[in-house]
Amino acid sequence: MGVFAEKISGIDPGEYEPDAYHVSHASPIERTQWKWRVPDELVGQTLIFSVTAMDRSGNIAPWSEQVFLNTKVLTNSNTILATAYNNGKHLVYDDKGRLFLVYGSGDSVLYQQSWDDGITWTPSSGFASGGIKPVPAIGYYGEDTTMLWKAETENVGWVLKSAKRAGNGWLPEETILAAAGSWEQTHYVSPPSMAINNAGTHLAIERVDAQYQIGGQSGTWYWKLLYGFKATGQTAYAWTVLDSASGSWGGQDPNLASPTICLDSKGGIHVAWDYEGEIYWRGYDPYLGAWKEKINLTNSPEVFSAEPSLAFFGDVHIVWQEGNDIQHRKGNWGYPRLENTIDAIIKSFYWQNAENVSNNPATASLNPVFDGNYVAWSEQSAVDPDHYNAFFANYSDYVWTPSLDYSKNP
Repeated sequence: MGVFAEKISGIDPGEYEPDAYHVSHASPIERTQWKWRVPDELVGQTLIFSVTAMDRSGNIAPWSEQVFLNTKVLTNSNTILATAYNNGKHLVYDDKGRLFLVYGSGDSVLYQQSWDDGITWTPSSGFASGGIKPVPAIGYYGEDTTMLWKAETENVGWVLKSAKRAGNGWLPEETILAAAGSWEQTHYVSPPSMAINNAGTHLAIERVDAQYQIGGQSGTWYWKLLYGFKATGQTAYAWTVLDSASGSWGGQDPNLASPTICLDSKGGIHVAWDYEGEIYWRGYDPYLGAWKEKINLTNSPEVFSAEPSLAFFGDVHIVWQEGNDIQHRKGNWGYPRLENTIDAIIKSFYWQNAENVSNNPATASLNPVFDGNYVAWSEQSAVDPDHYNAFFANYSDYVWTPSLDYSKNP
């Protein structure tokens, strides 16, 4: 039995009637695990937890010592998708152990820091996004901390902006790209993905520019996957088209996905994206100084694959949704190399076979991210399909451990 109360210091816990909450036992029974969802109206309060036991005759034992639970949220946002999407980083840490967080709230993009592993956070600071529905991402390297975001503008246009951290503040925001919409033209840009190294800042975005016919029931669309690079010390980005397509439609806008980017220790650049239910990859070969041809990493026409996320941790890792499961592949530069040959262009980077990380086919596993030999994702509740918990699995002794619910929401 247990009871939660708000600020009961100085009051005898015995005055509270014990309430039965969700109790589960390990097997064999070693300890009792108490699970209780904190009501929304109590989030932010310091709660005190005490337990007792009652036998079948109604005899109640003395209350245990009090345990203080801090339910303080690190921040508040009025945007449901405050830290969406999985293609860009929203929380990073530096070599001093400091944490950097970016998120959206209303029409603004906000930033906070923590110096004590997330126990306390600085007040929020940030920018008006220049539009609505902003989607931010953050990148860090050395002394360079950069916040990047896209926002929608009027008449179905968009703007892509960034700002660089300087001391305890920010330099003025910069507009990287923008597209103004009108009654016969609409423009879309994906959530951006960013990576930073000593060479400069690397971006990946998808954009669609659509031209409507009179009446707006049909039109033509042009899709591009773009890689942008701004060298250290420079002010402008150079853009490379990694893939493109065009077509027409009748009354339906073209699909737009979310590309992801990462950098490896050899100077390679990796970009992945989903297109028509498959996951594709292109890499920049630092040895040959050229982009490799795109490769389909999934080849699963019978199962829908989407939402890839790239990361570097010893190898290049990619995770994505495939049906109701989360898949993982890793790759690296192969040796020996056949320099300056067609074979080197095709085969110099090797991807290992895909692995199923979640193995929960009965419920949907969504929006995975990889970092430090861990994969985390949103897992649909088998009891309440409208509710999702945060799951993770880690790679240990050459196998993936069974997935665990680390949100611990009963």
